[in-house]
Amino acid sequence: MFGSIIRQLLDRKLTSIKEIETVTGRGSSTIYRWMDESSQPSLGDVRSLVGGLEKPEARQLLLGLLASDLPIVIEWIDDCASEAAEQAGPPRDGHELLEQTLLALDCISHVLNEGHNAIRERGLDDESFTAIVELTDQAVRHLTRTRTLLQRYRPQTP
Repeated sequence: MFGSIIRQLLDRKLTSIKEIETVTGRGSSTIYRWMDESSQPSLGDVRSLVGGLEKPEARQLLLGLLASDLPIVIEWIDDCASEAAEQAGPPRDGHELLEQTLLALDCISHVLNEGHNAIRERGLDDESFTAIVELTDQAVRHLTRTRTLLQRYRPQTP
């Protein structure tokens, strides 16, 4: 999946191998392994790309493509921390918003991997089920926090 995302960024001339190397600190051989799906970037590499690519269109496409294949439907929950978040003021330069979104994607990725591996290899036992539920709860908390932060930027209708 990530390899096709990088290829789309390159095909649309939104970035270059050199920029990806610079932003992530990885060599071209690593980038090419990501592209041929023989390895995957770490969450830190993805964060670096989302935060460091020069063109906003590249960052937007990257986030959109990362989230597009997730087979999930979110039912929002009340965020107990929302009141405290409201008092804390807006996110600094969008970094908090980005961080919460990436943390949610990381949790969702782990949920999908754990569920797939558990069912394919050994069946869903109590330990796997508990781990998946905890990761899902973490993802929902991060996404709820993201939603709360986004509400601050909601356009005001006259």
